[in-house]
Order: sequence, then structure tokens, then C-alpha cells
Amino acid sequence: MSFGAIFLSFPISVLFFLQALIRLSSSSPIKSDEYREFIVDPGKNLILPCIVNDPLTAIWMKEGHITKPNWIRQENGSLLIVNITMNDAGNYTCSTVNGTASLPGNIASSSLDYKTSNVRVRTPPEAVSFFAVRASTVIAVLIWEYPPKKLIANSVRSFTADFRRVPEEDIEVDADGNIIEMTETEWEQIDPPNISPNIRQLEVYHLIPNNSYEFRIWANNHLGPGEKTSVTATTKSQWQEKDLIRLILVDVRNFDTRAWIVAVAITMGILIILTIATSAVLFRECHSSPDLRIETIEIKQIII
Repeated sequence: MSFGAIFLSFPISVLFFLQALIRLSSSSPIKSDEYREFIVDPGKNLILPCIVNDPLTAIWMKEGHITKPNWIRQENGSLLIVNITMNDAGNYTCSTVNGTASLPGNIASSSLDYKTSNVRVRTPPEAVSFFAVRASTVIAVLIWEYPPKKLIANSVRSFTADFRRVPEEDIEVDADGNIIEMTETEWEQIDPPNISPNIRQLEVYHLIPNNSYEFRIWANNHLGPGEKTSVTATTKSQWQEKDLIRLILVDVRNFDTRAWIVAVAITMGILIILTIATSAVLFRECHSSPDLRIETIEIKQIII
């Protein structure tokens, strides 16, 4: 049997399969296997590169989606994303397509997917992770926390804080019995307006005792202010003379005289013991020192 007869005896399906393998092996593979990450601001344009031998065989996909309205495929296979929004963030894959759809036997076109790019869209900073206020009579201390990783990821440049008095809940009425609408107090910015990103504590002065205040703080980056976090705190009452007298009188009424007598007795006993001990030490030193006795005798002779 000749070679031509053997070749013709092969099944037609095997020939189609070999043809598909030849086309698959001759497709344009992606040259670059680097994983790239792109960080871009909202509203900007971004070009994602896809280097292949034949740019016409390259397609782009983003997490299962092939095309979007703001996608523009370039002649060199790269992808232009216009007017980026938060919806454009995610993983992008550049694929090469094998055009075998025309082959019989239901051999569909195949692709070699490879994740090449990750797009991150910058956003205003997130809210602080912790915020508390410790208020005294006229001073309040603001304390907050911000994770270091988010501080870098959000490119935080500064913090800003402000406060205002909280209006009383009591409803005011005029002479005719009509309810007076209570207007909210304006926010007062706390100095400095741009707090260093390394600072985690700030003091506020000149507050009014026994008043409620609302405090807010937020982070800033080049995109603007982030999410605001608010806390309400009430300053302590300022002590008046009558309040001090009232507290003293309460202590006087509750005072136990027996405890006072015991304390005085113990104190007097300690003083008596110290006096006796000191006298004994001085007396012993005077009688045990010969020089002192000689000086005493000489003084007596001089006097005589």
C-alpha cells in the first residue's frame, strides 16, 4: 500500500483535530508575563498594555465582562479606559484568541487568558477607626486612631476637626404659645486646620461648663475630605462656693468623732515617744563624754 493510500485512509475527524492543534500552536502568545498594578484617580484615562505578536488576536476581559462603554481597544492591542470611575477597579486579563471557529466538528475558538493588570481607583480617605472625646469643665481632648496601612493606601495628607454646641432639647415658646424654631449652631473649626497625619490627639479650649458639644474629625487627601466621624460629649459643671459648702456639710454630718479621737491619741502618743527618746539620747551623750565633763569643771572653777 502506498503512502498516499495510507494518508487517505485516516479519518477525516483526525485531520481536523491535527489542523486545530497546528493553529493553536501557531497562535500569538502574550510576550510579557509581568503582573502590573495601576493606581489612578477618578475621572482620568488609563492605558493597559498588551504586547502580542498579532494585536488583532488580543481581547480584554474584566472579571468575566468583555466590553464596557468606556473601553477603547487600541491598534497595538492595548486597552484605553476613558473617564475612570470606581466601577472600573478590578483585575483585567489580556487574551489571545485562536480563530478556529470555522472548523467543522464543533471545535470552538479557544483563548489563552493571563491576568496582566490590576486597576485601583483612588478614593477619598476612609473614616477614622476610633474617635473619643474626654471633656472637663472648659477643655476637651480629642483622641482618634487611623490604621497605618490605610494611612498609606489612602494617601492621607492631614486631618481636620471641628465642633459645635448641641442645642438644648427643651422646646421654647413665645408669648402667644407658638413654638420657636431652634436654629443649629454653626461649626467651629479647630486649629490647626490641617492636622499632621502623625498626630492622634488634640485639645480644645474655652468651652462652656455643663454644655453638650458635638465633635467631628475626618482625613484629607488630594481628592478631598473623607468620611466624617462625630462624637457628642458634655463638659463637667463648674464648682460654685455653695456647692463646696454643701459637700463639706455632708462630710461633717457623716463624720465619726470616735475616729478623730483615735487619730489624735495616736498622734500625741507618737510625739511623746519621740520626745522621751530624744531626751534619753541627749542625756546619755552628755554623761558619757569626758571632754564635756572637763569643760564643765573648768567653767565651774572660773565662776568660783
